[in-house]
Amino acid sequence: HNPNTYRISEAVESGAVPVLVTAAKGCYENWAGLYGHGSPGGTRYDWIPRAPFLVLSNWSDLGGALHAKMRDNSDATKDLLEWYHRWRR
Repeated sequence: HNPNTYRISEAVESGAVPVLVTAAKGCYENWAGLYGHGSPGGTRYDWIPRAPFLVLSNWSDLGGALHAKMRDNSDATKDLLEWYHRWRR
């Protein structure tokens, strides 16, 4: 249950934007903090660069967020790769 898994690296390196759910409980409670985001009950680490991930409060928000992303024509790849290089240092 380590949030710093190879799956994040693989997703970013392939140009995919990972989805981060901040309301996760248990061992997942602080995943947002490890990617520069705060979450209820979690820790925010100021020295970690904030990841340009899709951040949701709950998985039930995914459908609406994906529809909004489909209407957004901007390309997040550049921001994602810049963040990844800073985060991997």
